[in-house]
Amino acid sequence: MLSALFMMSACAPMLDPQPPSSVTHPQAIALYEKALAGDIEALYSVGLYYKWGWNGFPKDAWKAADAWELAAKKGHSNAYFQLGVAYANGTGRLMNQEKATRYFRRAARRGNKAAVMVLEGRGESVLSEKEENEAFRDEFFRKYVF
Repeated sequence: MLSALFMMSACAPMLDPQPPSSVTHPQAIALYEKALAGDIEALYSVGLYYKWGWNGFPKDAWKAADAWELAAKKGHSNAYFQLGVAYANGTGRLMNQEKATRYFRRAARRGNKAAVMVLEGRGESVLSEKEENEAFRDEFFRKYVF
């Protein structure tokens, strides 16, 4: 069972070429087709549909995370946040707190306020990579050079 879960998490995220057969609403089908074409908002929405089982979509945390991963690769801040939640809770992805924090940071850097709150609650930095590098450099020089 664990090896099957590992294989699922190691595979590249993708959507099935057709929406689930339980989806019959024309707008949901059109949204799915937009997601297949790479529309970032449609990808994010399809993830929500799978997460909550909306509009005839079966509840499927793995497929939700796949859709969010595709949207995140295009820079969608809410998709980064949802992936952080997936990794933090082990829903749709194997639990991995480092990855969760990484996705929360990416979401926060793109203006996602929920991600900022989660990071602050975890005692994590919300700084950008550039700000983190500058802070590290300043601390290094303060400790070891001066």
